[in-house]
Amino acid sequence: MSEKNINLFKMACNNLLSSLDIGTLRAYGRQVGVFRPTEKNKEPLIEEIIKIHIGELQPIIPNRRGAPVKNKTVNPSIEKEIQKLRIIYLCAPSEDAKTEPVYGDPDYDFKKSYAELKDKRVYLRLEDGAASEIDENGERRVHVGQLARLNSVSMLLPLNGMDSDEKVVISEEFISHFDIREGDVVSCYCQKAQDFYVTTTVLKINGASVDNVCRINFEEREACYPIHRINVYEKERFASTTSKFFQWISPIGKGQRAVVVSSPKAGKTRLLQEIVKAATQLNEELTTLVLLVDQSYEAVAEYRNIVEKDNLAYSTYEDDPDRQVFVADFLLKRAKSLAECGQNVLLVVDSFNALASAYNETDASAGGKMLPCGLENKTLRYLKKYLGTARCFVRGGSLTILGAVSVSTGNPADDYIAAELTDLANLNVRLSDALAMKRIYPALDLNGVIAQQKDLLQTKTEQDFENYLRTQYLPNSGATVFLEELKAAKTYEDLIRSICKIK
Repeated sequence: MSEKNINLFKMACNNLLSSLDIGTLRAYGRQVGVFRPTEKNKEPLIEEIIKIHIGELQPIIPNRRGAPVKNKTVNPSIEKEIQKLRIIYLCAPSEDAKTEPVYGDPDYDFKKSYAELKDKRVYLRLEDGAASEIDENGERRVHVGQLARLNSVSMLLPLNGMDSDEKVVISEEFISHFDIREGDVVSCYCQKAQDFYVTTTVLKINGASVDNVCRINFEEREACYPIHRINVYEKERFASTTSKFFQWISPIGKGQRAVVVSSPKAGKTRLLQEIVKAATQLNEELTTLVLLVDQSYEAVAEYRNIVEKDNLAYSTYEDDPDRQVFVADFLLKRAKSLAECGQNVLLVVDSFNALASAYNETDASAGGKMLPCGLENKTLRYLKKYLGTARCFVRGGSLTILGAVSVSTGNPADDYIAAELTDLANLNVRLSDALAMKRIYPALDLNGVIAQQKDLLQTKTEQDFENYLRTQYLPNSGATVFLEELKAAKTYEDLIRSICKIK
């Protein structure tokens, strides 16, 4: 291990141990093997504890001779904090690592130095010689998780954002060497170390081999208007009225900021589910992520049948606001990481109203200006920043955000949120209360479906047909008749013939 890492470990341990009282220190010193800890003052006691941890001093073997010890209780959190510091500073690659490790030697740490590492895969060995990289089936243990920083420790969390007993820690040296960022999905080998796991080999980052990771910072990439559509229609398999509308009339572009606005119980969730199901199966290059905020367990169960469990992050009404906001940020970071690596991502949010309510109750929203609707101005800024993350990149990659927004709930904050987000969105879809009352689904308010720069996504024929619909057909026939025609049409050409009365 490098001298720099050892010095950093000494400083971190000294800061930790200095905060403890002398009684606790002596009890801990007795546990780790300090000789006669009760006779030492604070500074020399801390020094000997640190030397034992780095191997400069051999611990003594405890015996039962002498007077009985008054205090044998040691706070287990002290050892856990020391282990975290050991992982961060001592279990990390160093430039002077050995070419080949000798298993059983307490001083070895790596298989190859970085200079000799041809495949850019870093191997490290824990001090625990009994630790194993082999699972129960005799295979090497492969772990996939998303990088997050919790309490100054970098960890790989489950992709669904849920808590897990398997804590996987990744050292700062790995993060620096491979330029791993928060939100990255890391595939690695890991190794057991007491009550957590440690990353031993980095295999893939965001699905790509560590040799092939090429990225530009998300904010630095050049953005453009969406020019490629997300396919949601296929004859027989995905031929619902919703799929036809968003394929033939108002296509969703890769990189759009889209919001579905309606009063409660008008069919927002069902519409989102149909889009997610079709988009996931008809676009192989598209990664679909779903964020559910403050939802019921029944709603979560419905989405579990549509998307992979690793692509669904949710919080229920039982979760506190901090947890709900954490899950939302957790999934957004992954979406940004995938997009900056050139992938196309669709992030579905249900709903922005619940996210606003959760964020408004956290400490992060405090200290700003209170708006007339009862929201903090920081809450509104957070929502606009969240939706505004969606964009299409000139040189490949996109992040599309499709979110639900409720209005006419009796809460003035909801109308305020809808006004701000629809102004920011470049695709607004509004549902009609009148159609919903008639049990007509989807209850699309066709005059309320507005998209910017849609000419980049439509052909000349599609543009002319939509203009005819809006200016001539709908004012005379109405939305109900149009939706019936759309439901009955089997092809786009059939729809044109039936609407324009062409034989």
